[in-house]
Amino acid sequence: MVSSGNVKQVLEAFLEMEKGGRSEDKGMIYMNNPQVSTSILRTLIRKAAEKSGLSPIIIDEITERHAQISITCRNTAELIGHTKEMILELTQAVHDHLHEAGHYPPIISKMVELVNMNFSEPISLSTIAEENHVSESYLSKRFKKETGETFGAYLSKKKM
Repeated sequence: MVSSGNVKQVLEAFLEMEKGGRSEDKGMIYMNNPQVSTSILRTLIRKAAEKSGLSPIIIDEITERHAQISITCRNTAELIGHTKEMILELTQAVHDHLHEAGHYPPIISKMVELVNMNFSEPISLSTIAEENHVSESYLSKRFKKETGETFGAYLSKKKM
């Protein structure tokens, strides 16, 4: 479900899991150590997100932030809540990737992900072109052809 970016299905599954955890006749595995259990779940979710083709940089940013938050949780309910937020955020990132960047050629997908990930930081077409060993002109024309808008327009739209 995560690898397909289906946020609704993931949320339903998580709610079902929570409901099952409250009923002893559902056979839910008892968690002796919620921190360890959420670490395992975080690893499984990361693998599902990687399977979708989502950038490891985005996956790392989301999971590391939530790992830091989980350390500060005062109780199991809080930990479960933050784990749910992480799962939904990763699933949404996969969804966005599959519907926005996933159908572009690799170099354009990389640009779209870069903008989505760092839209608040300065990003230049010349830097991206240099990093990918292509001319700025080529990259500009290719981006416009694939997305239907200039790189500058796309960047401005994302910064709003």
